[in-house]
Amino acid sequence: FPLYNHISLSLDLQMKGRAMMKKIRPDLIHVSSPGFMLIPAMIYARLMRIPLLMSYHTHVPMYAEKYLGFMPAHKWVAWALLRWAHTKADLTLCTSPQIRAELLENGIP
Repeated sequence: FPLYNHISLSLDLQMKGRAMMKKIRPDLIHVSSPGFMLIPAMIYARLMRIPLLMSYHTHVPMYAEKYLGFMPAHKWVAWALLRWAHTKADLTLCTSPQIRAELLENGIP
């Protein structure tokens, strides 16, 4: 990844993680949101029927306001994407009661 050349990141497009998970047979999958492994984790959890735990760390609507405020409906899109992802999780952990309340207010269980 160009911004972090000292860190190796992957989207696991070759699905190598699936073979590893078949071998290990985890009780759950934990992924940070947003993050590079979010979509592969969602796919593995669904295909392998493994509970999915998401940790919400970056408050996307605030970043959308700061960096994409010039675009119409930027906050709506941010919340829609978050709802799409987090409604697929069995549980979402968040950083504070205030963030939890905001997630709930915006349809994220």
